[in-house]
Amino acid sequence: MAGFRQAPISRSVTDAATWAMRELAQRGAAGAHRVRVPDALIAAAAAERGFGVLHYDRHFDTLATVLAFTSQWVEPAGSID
Repeated sequence: MAGFRQAPISRSVTDAATWAMRELAQRGAAGAHRVRVPDALIAAAAAERGFGVLHYDRHFDTLATVLAFTSQWVEPAGSID
């Protein structure tokens, strides 16, 4: 656990998450209205720290179109029940 780096939720992270959700809505991105606030916060925190996000959730791919982080699936979409 000592090797894990932290990405705190700061004011700049909440601002970036809010911006990302608005940007997706303005672009009319497919499924943007379904992006959850926690996902946007995680993505924004990762982008601020230069981290990638290992996930099993298509929302991170959507968020990666507007935030600078690497979205990496743990397994291909639809392969885990």
